[in-house]
Amino acid sequence: HRRRTRLVQPLIEVRREDVEAFCRALRLRPRRDPMNEDRRYLRAAIRHEVMPLLERATGRGVAGSIARTAELLREDRDELFATIDAYRDVVDGEGANDVRFAVGTLRGLPRPVASRVIRLAAYNLLSEDWAAPWTKEAIDAVLDLAKGRPGRERDLPQGLKAVREKEYVRVSRPLPSLAPTPAPS
Repeated sequence: HRRRTRLVQPLIEVRREDVEAFCRALRLRPRRDPMNEDRRYLRAAIRHEVMPLLERATGRGVAGSIARTAELLREDRDELFATIDAYRDVVDGEGANDVRFAVGTLRGLPRPVASRVIRLAAYNLLSEDWAAPWTKEAIDAVLDLAKGRPGRERDLPQGLKAVREKEYVRVSRPLPSLAPTPAPS
């Protein structure tokens, strides 16, 4: 069986026909859930109406392809759930002027997850006008800095700067100049 969070899906990879044949061979009477036949439920409507329609329209079975796609989507979902934990471990910063990424943890993540964590941090923690710099190139710059030695820096779009510190990559916006403005004459 498959277990994710609190959800348990026993025999999810096993086809109904196989389960029914197994039960017949052992002379078991399986319990049938009436919700599986009730077409008011989307899952039942898809199983009993849409799937046969797709098979007639294509002239072949589609259940196997759909099941493989569903498995890939489940794997993607599980990886994205892992990203949530990675986010907490990588991102440090609540301010409007900077965000820090923990280098050790960021380097240990698969690249697609690390990229998503960086992009998610930009949208969650930084002001709306920071959203534009988070192109693939900007994300790649942060990942590159995370792999390198402390002291390196990269300029990002819209005046942002990424600096590799000892344990972090800090992305910040230079603060406005505090020079006094001349008094009107």
